[in-house]
Amino acid sequence: FSPGDPCDDQDPTTINDQIQSDCTCSGEPAGDLFYIGDSSTFLPGDIIIEVPSCTRPYIFTTGIFTDQTGTEYPFPLERGVHFDGIGMSSFVSSVSPLDEFEQGETLVQYTIADDLGNELVHEFTVSIMCGCSGVFSPTCEEVITSGMGVQFKLGSLILYVLVVFQIICLGLHLSLVILI
Repeated sequence: FSPGDPCDDQDPTTINDQIQSDCTCSGEPAGDLFYIGDSSTFLPGDIIIEVPSCTRPYIFTTGIFTDQTGTEYPFPLERGVHFDGIGMSSFVSSVSPLDEFEQGETLVQYTIADDLGNELVHEFTVSIMCGCSGVFSPTCEEVITSGMGVQFKLGSLILYVLVVFQIICLGLHLSLVILI
């Protein structure tokens, strides 16, 4: 062996172990656990999914979290691909994309740890909204304010009549939405 050759000093708290000039094997102290590259490419932000009806729970059928723009986020995250650490790193998610998501918000937490106790945590919310069942849906509010709507005032009530055209399969579907 020559100085600079790789070796294993059997110390899990060091990295880049090399033969030293005194013929011993030693490495440099390991740093913190970190995400590799641009973590925004594999760590989701909040996800909003609108479904026509909430008669059944929503499941990400591909087994991957996918946001409203169609961007897919890898699952599970893997050591050496998405994060780096010393020793046996672990990835734990509080929720899997294959779990059932009911109407409302679900907090998802990723926790990644290595043998040295370094830990990374990432949280995001998956919101399941049922069509336009509530005016509080950002998409529904956008349709109401920018859609083809007519406002009627009846006493103290204001009715918004909104005509929405939807293409369903190959046919045209006309629906009338009245919001009070």
